[in-house]
Amino acid sequence: METIYTISTVIFLVVVLLSLYIYYSKSGNIFNPWFIISSLSILDVYIPAVIRLVNKELNVYASWMSHLDETDIIYGVIVYFIGWVFFSLGYFLSKKMKFGGEGKYERYISIKRTRNLLIFSLSFLLLYFYLTLSFFGGVSNYILISLSERFNNTVELPYYLSMLGQVKIMAMSIVFISSSLIFSSDLIKKRYPRLRFTLIFICLAVAFTTLFRGTILNFLLGFGALTAYIINKNNIGTGKRDLKNLSRKVVLIAVGLFIVVGASRTLYIARNVSEINNVSFSFVNEINKNLTGSSLLGVSSIVKYYGEDSDRLFMGKTITDMLLMPVPRSIYPSKPEWYGIDDITRKMGWPETTQSATSIQGELFANFSYPGLVLMILFGCIFGIFSKWSEKNIINASLYSFVVIPATLTTFWMSTTGLINALKFLPFIYLLLFAFSSKRLD
Repeated sequence: METIYTISTVIFLVVVLLSLYIYYSKSGNIFNPWFIISSLSILDVYIPAVIRLVNKELNVYASWMSHLDETDIIYGVIVYFIGWVFFSLGYFLSKKMKFGGEGKYERYISIKRTRNLLIFSLSFLLLYFYLTLSFFGGVSNYILISLSERFNNTVELPYYLSMLGQVKIMAMSIVFISSSLIFSSDLIKKRYPRLRFTLIFICLAVAFTTLFRGTILNFLLGFGALTAYIINKNNIGTGKRDLKNLSRKVVLIAVGLFIVVGASRTLYIARNVSEINNVSFSFVNEINKNLTGSSLLGVSSIVKYYGEDSDRLFMGKTITDMLLMPVPRSIYPSKPEWYGIDDITRKMGWPETTQSATSIQGELFANFSYPGLVLMILFGCIFGIFSKWSEKNIINASLYSFVVIPATLTTFWMSTTGLINALKFLPFIYLLLFAFSSKRLD
């Protein structure tokens, strides 16, 4: 049976790889939710599954997780693959939709106003980090505590920093978006070409201040998506070739930075917290950590636990709770202390500090069992509509690049919880940018 399980997993892996290859060959564009989620599934589900099925010694788990045998793993892989098929169906069907008024107008951006918005957002971020560094007692303490306690929540921030921290998330998005609007301006391209490199440097610096690799990856993928839009908009004859070159460069830089930053973080913590101080160990540890398959473990554990007893199913509760998340507690007094995927993991006995991945398929299974996988079509439609919407103008493309693309990553691991948290500021940011634009009829 183990051989059959392994062969089945390899077949699923090959199907996803071939799908990615065919799509890449035809379009050259990897900066879209379908390609990103499919690629992540290879790294976080299928390859880890093959490794765990082939070598039992590598089939290890955290102490608080239930043991998963080969049958549990293959069931998790099957559930994930079926969900991916429905997601793909929803995504590509929605891409065929047409938006009303498409091609009737183009929005033009006031570079001066956008520059002022960028300066204001950067000023806020500087103020926020000044207050944060003052609270932690300096840069060194901030880095050490942020890296070593990032998932343990042992540091209780004062109320004003917690509130400003929420605004900071939106301010960072505005920095990326306003920079992209200036970057894509023909005026800046012709008169101030060096300014474009300055904008890229500013955005990278802002991303690095979070000490999260995910933020850096979000910016790189967003920058790639924006550049892909510009290439397609200009209808360059060598567009597909340029997109492929862009894709290869961004992937190499993103993967390199992801591993290097992660290894550097591990080494920094080791030097300051433990006695381990080895560069090679840090790199090897980082690569191993990224092949453990957090999504695989999440979906397999969920299928095992919630598949045993239908009374354990949430029947949509984790999803509806997240839809009510933006409602203030003053209006919604019975608002739960925790909700979303936290309900799923805590019911399985997992600690609250794990920040565990569940995957979209995992959440849908925990709510509706196997029939819930059909709802993956809805998630595919959501991202497909956003992808189509981004093709209308530069404002939409910028929002898509630096809000929707990052939402893809969080949704991959955290499902509805990640999606709602990532998109909660989207309406406000859109209205803000709308105020900085004007319409000119064709």
